[in-house]
Amino acid sequence: FLFGFGMTLASGCGSKTLIRIGGGNLKSLVVLVFLGISAYMTLRGVFALWRANGLDPLRFDVTALGAAASDLPVMLYDVPGRAGRAVATETILRLAHEVPTVVALKDAGGDPARAARLLAEAPEGFEVYSGDEPLSLAFAAYGAVGVVGVSSHWTGRQQRDLWDAVAKVDFSAARAVNAGLLASFEYMNNDTCVFSQAVKVALGELGLTVGECRLPLGPPPPDTAARARPVLTDLGFELS
Repeated sequence: FLFGFGMTLASGCGSKTLIRIGGGNLKSLVVLVFLGISAYMTLRGVFALWRANGLDPLRFDVTALGAAASDLPVMLYDVPGRAGRAVATETILRLAHEVPTVVALKDAGGDPARAARLLAEAPEGFEVYSGDEPLSLAFAAYGAVGVVGVSSHWTGRQQRDLWDAVAKVDFSAARAVNAGLLASFEYMNNDTCVFSQAVKVALGELGLTVGECRLPLGPPPPDTAARARPVLTDLGFELS
């Protein structure tokens, strides 16, 4: 109800607001400012208490209800860079203990040490996967068992070699594999090209039809393909 009311006043959702700003709509610019202020108010101050005591428990209940509706295994995603805030460690542990189908976590929170606590306090069999490829070795040191990544769209073979080496406790070999992935990590995300654009360009260079990114993202920077090609050829791909 509140979401629909807000959309009516703002003439659209958050994504549409960004699109309308790109078209020069001043009302949408005002909406974006108030959206940012409102979001910040839920992280600090009085409104944060309302959010923590009122909305966070509801979020857990909704997540638990969805996970319990199926007998399929569920991997939680914690990606603060997209969601705006991290999922509390206590919430992850509670889900892991109370919902049998919650069996794993993609952790893109940038804090590999948290994996140690999660694995120490979660039920037996609960797994943590690195969600931040440049930090995969650190996550592995704390007990992560794999990666859910971006460059893995084209580095799957090397990623498998890295985690096989980790499983054998051969971190010297894992570091060597990781060194060969650094160029991919640098390519996949920078100040002018976000990861989704980089992935689509790289896969396009490999001959796969993947289309363009959806709005509000526009086309990739013109030099993206030129940056992708040496990364791919260094990994052994033969490009046309």
